[in-house]
Amino acid sequence: MNFTRQLAVFMRAGIPIMEALEVIVEETQNKMLKAILNEMVDSLRAGDTFAASAAAHPEAFPSFYVGILESAELTGNLDNVLNQLADYIDRDVKARGKVTAALIYRPWWRQCRSSPYWSSRFSSCLASKSFSRHCTPSCRWSPECS
Repeated sequence: MNFTRQLAVFMRAGIPIMEALEVIVEETQNKMLKAILNEMVDSLRAGDTFAASAAAHPEAFPSFYVGILESAELTGNLDNVLNQLADYIDRDVKARGKVTAALIYRPWWRQCRSSPYWSSRFSSCLASKSFSRHCTPSCRWSPECS
């Protein structure tokens, strides 16, 4: 569970933000996040707003995040907005993962498309909808595909 989602759950449960941050600090394994959250707790104790204490750490909180926090504090909807931010972050992480996987993925079938051996072998794999290991080696290591 990411920080934003945890904080949203605490806020929705009616736990004050200072206590919520302190609990998250105790539970987190990430040393950088722990240090940032400790500084945020100190900032909140000094009288800063949550958005201002987050803005002091641009390495952890991007400007759009801080802007959304500021508007949420002004409207009094911090718990709802944190939940929406958590949803957005989850979608963003998934999308970035898919893009990264697509960029890294080596399209081996393009190298072998012209091979008659490959086309018959891969056609049977397509027909069976089975992309197990037996589908790719025949082409990868075939002399026609090098």
